[in-house]
Amino acid sequence: MKIAQLYIENFRSINTLNIKCRDLTVFLGKNSVGKSNVLLALDLFFNTSDKILCEDMFCSFSANKENIIIELTFERLTEAEKIGRLKKYVCSSLEHGLKVKKTIYREKGKLKSRYQGWVEEPSTEWLKSDFRDYGRQAYWQGLGIDFFSYTSASSSRITREIYEDFRTNYIKKHEAELKFELTLSGTDFEGLKTVGVDMLPQFKLIPAIGDVSEVVAGTSKSLLTRLVRDIINGASESEEILKTTEEGLNLAAELINRSDNGRRLPQINAIEKWFCNELIEWGRLDFEVKTSFPDISTLLTQNLQLLVNDGASGDITTKGHGLQRQIIFKMIHLTVALVEGKVDWLAVGDTLPESPPIILAFEEPELYLHPQAQMSFYDDIKKLSLHDQIFVCTHSTHLLDIEDYDGIKILKRELLSSPTEIFECTEDLFNDLTLKKRLALAKLFDSNVNKLFFADKIVIAEGDTEVIAITKTAKEYTNCFTHRVTIINAGGKENTPSLQKVLNAFKIPYTVVYDVDPGNPSSEETTICIEQYLSQAEPFGLSSSMPMDPNLAKVIGYDEPSSGKAAACVMFFEESTPSDVFIEKVRTLYSLPSAGILAPE
Repeated sequence: MKIAQLYIENFRSINTLNIKCRDLTVFLGKNSVGKSNVLLALDLFFNTSDKILCEDMFCSFSANKENIIIELTFERLTEAEKIGRLKKYVCSSLEHGLKVKKTIYREKGKLKSRYQGWVEEPSTEWLKSDFRDYGRQAYWQGLGIDFFSYTSASSSRITREIYEDFRTNYIKKHEAELKFELTLSGTDFEGLKTVGVDMLPQFKLIPAIGDVSEVVAGTSKSLLTRLVRDIINGASESEEILKTTEEGLNLAAELINRSDNGRRLPQINAIEKWFCNELIEWGRLDFEVKTSFPDISTLLTQNLQLLVNDGASGDITTKGHGLQRQIIFKMIHLTVALVEGKVDWLAVGDTLPESPPIILAFEEPELYLHPQAQMSFYDDIKKLSLHDQIFVCTHSTHLLDIEDYDGIKILKRELLSSPTEIFECTEDLFNDLTLKKRLALAKLFDSNVNKLFFADKIVIAEGDTEVIAITKTAKEYTNCFTHRVTIINAGGKENTPSLQKVLNAFKIPYTVVYDVDPGNPSSEETTICIEQYLSQAEPFGLSSSMPMDPNLAKVIGYDEPSSGKAAACVMFFEESTPSDVFIEKVRTLYSLPSAGILAPE
């Protein structure tokens, strides 16, 4: 079971936000745009306690909304999940998934929360779960329905229980003929909040600065605890000590629990008798003291620790933040290795049962990590996302991949008093396989192509020569250079359209710089394609082209050689000055769109 859709309303900087989630979802954006708020909303959904609720959680510019709403749609349920306790919430219109809504509301000066599930019900009035007129037999006779033929009851008074039996059997028999509609259940999601949410995947938020024990060891949901518990379960049949220990615990429980074997401690009987005598005025009440043990794997991991000896032995939580975060990421690396079957010690790969997917959310995991370590971490979470679900908010270009554009979400706010907006791509951009290959090729020419998701404006350059000339001119011959404008090396004019498709999808402003190359049919065909994609961005007023006629070298002021073009450009700038025309073009390239650094009104 994984999250397919996340809807947030009236929470912190978020007025309304609807997010399509992937196995690996990466949130980008400047500081204070609401990236962390999305992860906190997820954390709030899975936390059933009302004690953590506070007024600061409400969005300050959602005057027309009274409640906070966080709603998750889950997909890819296992067959066991579809027929288990949640089966009444499994909806065919959600591709046999389920949708759960959490509402945080004010009641008598206090903040409370409620969970509700969506269900599919027949649109026929007398088959709806809230139908109240079921008790009149004349009603069913008027409809021409033989009511009791659909129940195990004989002709008698129709109770709610008998009606539910009729309703279930009638729907089952006539399902193909009935029309269904998605409706919010009037009752709480599986009764108690803790019961319902416990049936959903486990969720763990790893904050930018946080306690490593929450992730590695120290809680029942931590990764190391889950791993050790799985190892114990896998070894429960082969290790005799585990069997005898569990049997011993069951025997020890007989010292407290009532049974026929006479092992119960007399003091326990005395306690029960004392309560009965003390409350005799309440009638014939019976009190029973009873205990139970968790399974052996849970018992052995309740106080699990990870000790580190770096000259002084101690729990990992007592060590520096850098080491703590490295341990978190190495734990994830181990989890990936296990999923891939690459761990061979003690034949663990053969004894580990497959664990259900969990959901991990990382807030700025790049902190304390060297760039190479960031890239390794991304490789690990990408592999791990094939089994578990991963959410990341980051400022690092190493923690995303342009080819996984459908999992990238850019968050923006025009002003601090404006709500969070999302820019995402929910469609397949590359039905044309050639363009998709071109995108991969562009990534090879500029390994930092991912930075296009972070800039205020992008300049797509045809090749190395354009990058050198534009950057050199901006820095040395104008005062307009800024890192808010990012130059991307497309690695060839023919690779430009694939980058344009991504930029158009995310509504990122850009300018394309390319050689006209008159008389070159292939180049002229690519020019038509470039201008076509530019026209698709026109409604947003985002993009433009800057053709160099006939080529860049001529516009700058020198003759282009047939080979060594980048080296010739460098030599020109060492000895000469670019033309005024080119300098003015560079100034235009570095002119920024109105949206820039987030600031108050």
